[in-house]
Amino acid sequence: MSSTAISVPSDRLDFTVIGPAVNEVSRIASMCRFVDRSVIMSSQFVAAAPPTRNSEVVSIGRYALRGVKRAQELFTLMPLEAPAVE
Repeated sequence: MSSTAISVPSDRLDFTVIGPAVNEVSRIASMCRFVDRSVIMSSQFVAAAPPTRNSEVVSIGRYALRGVKRAQELFTLMPLEAPAVE
């Protein structure tokens, strides 16, 4: 991955990041609509999360992502249980 910082007027920085990791994240993000989920995580992200948080994720399967060498297992957050209606 490489990045470039460009200084622009009014004290604002503009960044451009390119590389395989950025491509993979973009492909995972685009899967949200396909699998009807607002949060999707890679197995690498889940492995890096604190252990107590790993119990809150569930696999949604393996997917071939365009431009990524091998299929990736993707995860999402467990749905919250709706409170019982009395």
